[in-house]
Amino acid sequence: MIAFNFCGEEFPTEPKTAFYDWLYITALYQKKKDLMPELETYQGFSDIVFNPNRSLNCQARAAALFVSLSKNGLIDKQIFKNKDYYLAFLNEKKQFPPIEQFGQQISLF
Repeated sequence: MIAFNFCGEEFPTEPKTAFYDWLYITALYQKKKDLMPELETYQGFSDIVFNPNRSLNCQARAAALFVSLSKNGLIDKQIFKNKDYYLAFLNEKKQFPPIEQFGQQISLF
């Protein structure tokens, strides 16, 4: 596999879970008002079907990423509108505000 293509937008295969996570957090963002109050009550997520020997993508990881981004004030439309912005964030190439600015520290990974 050389890339993913979604609505004419090409996503690279590295980082390995970037495309799937982007799809999942985009769907969560679209339903944020309905889902966020419930999601933020949890401190962790699990996916009982996930098997790392058969798959790289995990819904629990994507949900945790979404909640972490949201709690840290890092959810903005740029992440969903600009794949390069999102990929730079994942690759830690983009400079974001220090986590201390947001109070309680929450790890993305």
